[in-house]
Amino acid sequence: MPEPWDPDHGLGRAELAARLTTSLEKLAESSHEDAPDFPETPDVRWFDEGWDCDVFVVPDRNETRWLCKVPKRSNVQPWLHREALVLKAFEEAKLGFVPSVGWTSWSEGDWRAGNSTRVAARESQSGRMSSGPALPYDWMAISFVPGVPLLHRLDQVDPVRLGRSYGDVLREVHGVSPGGIGERPALVTFDPSSLITSVDSAIDALRRHVASDVVVQVQRMVERVRERRSEEVAPVFIHGDLFPEHVFADPETWNVIGLIDWADSSWGDPAADFCLLGWLLGDRFLDAAMDSYCARPAAMSEARVELRRRAVVKGAVIGIHDIEVAEKGAPNVPLRQRIEVLERRAREGWLERV
Repeated sequence: MPEPWDPDHGLGRAELAARLTTSLEKLAESSHEDAPDFPETPDVRWFDEGWDCDVFVVPDRNETRWLCKVPKRSNVQPWLHREALVLKAFEEAKLGFVPSVGWTSWSEGDWRAGNSTRVAARESQSGRMSSGPALPYDWMAISFVPGVPLLHRLDQVDPVRLGRSYGDVLREVHGVSPGGIGERPALVTFDPSSLITSVDSAIDALRRHVASDVVVQVQRMVERVRERRSEEVAPVFIHGDLFPEHVFADPETWNVIGLIDWADSSWGDPAADFCLLGWLLGDRFLDAAMDSYCARPAAMSEARVELRRRAVVKGAVIGIHDIEVAEKGAPNVPLRQRIEVLERRAREGWLERV
């Protein structure tokens, strides 16, 4: 049985690249004044994959690189449409650490990104303009974020400097109210007991990879979390999927320079955007991020304490469940890294504090 992140279209990356090349050639030939200035034959190359999309990189004649996101499954298309709307809102808010949208293969009226006049890449009357085989699903091109994601440099990070920058960036992100995403709810529910189902399912995987005393700590954590009451939280607009492959930082200053993959963004608990990096990078990162994010740095206000507590619970749950996910070969979830982090947090007493 295929895993949920596997493609359902049956096409290899070479075929996807060929079809994308044809679509971009047609787009470059269009008469629209803002059509991209691609070479006669665009140099389309596979770049990376995530859970939901294959990503191809293509430079234009000005050596500007664009990333083309091609969904692996049909149910990803609405999320791609949503991501385009979110990126448009951030462009209008002039937040420079998110990609801008160049072109999409769908048209919402005469869809534009931000206040620019970038053209939607229509491909015939049905939305596809290619004369050759079309790509299986809607796709979009976004600007290239330079650098290397944190996924590949967690062992090099300065947690305090990164945390300060990360908190500043999230304060800006959480202050945006994008249109077209749905009405902001008055409150959202944080239900600790509902989180631990994913930890329960990971226990067998833990037994294969960590010492029995660590498994016992996890099981005790689960029982404590089960007993906690749910609470109501004032929502903000969150990324919702800020894993290390989605965060880019300058390796000299450790300032955050890019946040990518906004398809899961929504109104929600701000703790969700702190949780996994807090788990992976530890107390020094989380404290620095909270200090810069909160209105009164270093103040142990009730709101700050509760935000941190929720981030710790969510981070532990996701980090532990990731061990089971990594066993199944999920993209960008390194098994050895997740095991080492769990063992480190157990030694530090994190699980006893959850």
